[in-house]
Amino acid sequence: MMEVLFALLLLPIVSSLECYSCGVFLTAPTRNCKGEPIAMNCTNSRTPIGCVYINGENADGTFYVEKRCGMVDERGLQDGQCIDVIVEKSVKAKKCFCTSDLCNSSSTLISISFLLFVVLNLNFHYN
Repeated sequence: MMEVLFALLLLPIVSSLECYSCGVFLTAPTRNCKGEPIAMNCTNSRTPIGCVYINGENADGTFYVEKRCGMVDERGLQDGQCIDVIVEKSVKAKKCFCTSDLCNSSSTLISISFLLFVVLNLNFHYN
């Protein structure tokens, strides 16, 4: 009985995910969204798997910027992983993937779980 109650308490945490959404901006003046990104509930998508941030610099110094919910074909990416991709007009970009609420907020994605792991290891090592 306790296992069922515990599972029901975790259900909203497991099945709900919010990501920032903006773009696609093909020629943004900075690596950030034009205006404020919108917090979007990704639970409405088929399977909420994570958040994505894509950023690349164009030859003219402007930037390709995109923030959104992850798609099924990105399921193989790990939390905090960034990969090289080609976007509009053959622009080289970084696609970063993360799995916690609103984790795609900045241009530099760092996994909170990875940071926690490092801090705990340093704390353990020096104590």
